[in-house]
Amino acid sequence: MSKCFIPIAFVLMISTICLGQAPKSDKVVATVNGVDITIDDLKTQQFEKMDPTQMMRPNMGMGSQMSPGDPEGQLEAAIKRTLVFMEAQKNNMANDADVLTMTEAYKKNVMVEMYYKKVVAAQAKPTDAEVKAEYDNSQRYVLPKRAKVIQNWSPDEPTAKSFAEKLKTVDLKTPEASGLPIETIPIYDIPPEQAKAVDAANRGSTSSNVPPDKTAKEGKEALMTTLADAKPGQIIGPNQEGPGYRTILVIEKLPAGKRPFEEVKDELTREMTERRLAELRQKKESELRKNATVTIYYENLNKAFLK
Repeated sequence: MSKCFIPIAFVLMISTICLGQAPKSDKVVATVNGVDITIDDLKTQQFEKMDPTQMMRPNMGMGSQMSPGDPEGQLEAAIKRTLVFMEAQKNNMANDADVLTMTEAYKKNVMVEMYYKKVVAAQAKPTDAEVKAEYDNSQRYVLPKRAKVIQNWSPDEPTAKSFAEKLKTVDLKTPEASGLPIETIPIYDIPPEQAKAVDAANRGSTSSNVPPDKTAKEGKEALMTTLADAKPGQIIGPNQEGPGYRTILVIEKLPAGKRPFEEVKDELTREMTERRLAELRQKKESELRKNATVTIYYENLNKAFLK
């Protein structure tokens, strides 16, 4: 049997060429021995590999988009799967006891998860007002004062000075054009006296017995203090720190404040929905269990767990 390795977007056209007729619907991507393979079949192929609990994730399910991947490879897998399925049918696997047992078990799992996803989840989604209230009361999106910088570590002073000259050519309006990595560093104010002591300890660290971890901490504090007073466009260094030299270009100073609500709204809505859904799930199971009539046959239960 010949194989057509083609982009999925052209499957309908190729189907007409290979079979001499148009597909039955715009969902048919291939026909194998007279059996249609549809877009839904490709989705199901991915869906069946998923643990049922993963169906609770936002936008997951039979109506979701296909995940990124190799279209030809996914189609070829579906074709082979269809051919093997035909062979299984010939061998009456549809009536096999193990198949029936596993099918029923899987069906129960899927039904439970889909009940939560399609029925209970509607109660879990917060309103825009509730999401905004959660945002207003949360401190997790509060950012300290920050400095947007380009910084570099050099092994020796001549290399560091050469890099400092390169930093002078960076356009602050379009720093990305320099091709140099841009970082955002938090700034925490500390008293001037402490800053001087930290800076002095840091500068003398290479000839002292200051432990490396303490030196690194002090160097970080000194850097934050220096950045607090620095202006956009200012080049700091090269300064010797440990075995190397650090050089920094300050691009922009950013004030303390919260990330904009619109920037975090979708993320927060998703988190609140999942949290509430977990709570509703537990509540629903507890209510059903409390009101149910349950008889436990411990003799048979113990048999099931005998080693």
